[in-house]
Amino acid sequence: MGFTFENTTQLPPGGYLLVARSRDIFRETYGASVLPERIYEGSLDNGGETLTLIPAVGSAVDSVIYDDAAPWPLAADGGGVSLQRTANGSSWSISPEGLAPFTPGAMNNVPDEPMMPVLATEIERTSAENVWISIPSQPEFLYQLQMSPTLSPETWLPLGDPVMGTGERLRLRDTIQSNDAKKHYRFQIRTP
Repeated sequence: MGFTFENTTQLPPGGYLLVARSRDIFRETYGASVLPERIYEGSLDNGGETLTLIPAVGSAVDSVIYDDAAPWPLAADGGGVSLQRTANGSSWSISPEGLAPFTPGAMNNVPDEPMMPVLATEIERTSAENVWISIPSQPEFLYQLQMSPTLSPETWLPLGDPVMGTGERLRLRDTIQSNDAKKHYRFQIRTP
């Protein structure tokens, strides 16, 4: 899939730009109340892929990964509902029952599910570069490893994508650079 925005494209805060593969198919599927503003070339992979927003100059602005296998919501794989990124961007979900199954051209209707912060329970440095952080996990819970150099609330950064719990101890790796002064770790946990 490929799409290039015109240099003059501007979105207001909270705004949307609907891009689709075909206006006709989109109208047949979702009705004519909202139509795509732009058409993209190629196709999205039904098996999942990474979508990246890259400016004309500089590095990626945002990147999202979707899939059609667990832990991703299986109802979005041809089941008539859309796969929606939660507002905090930390996970994907489908529309809650009783709400519109898709939201083209509008805000997603999936509420943010708060994640509980939990400090790592075991940290093991196995070499000059590698440190392993582990925690007991529960099946169906999502765990995201985060790092902060200062413990200030605004400095926690995710290290990779959330991982599904297995019932066994989760063990995730971080790389230590020679110029890293201090790193603090925690897991954010999302309940099913």
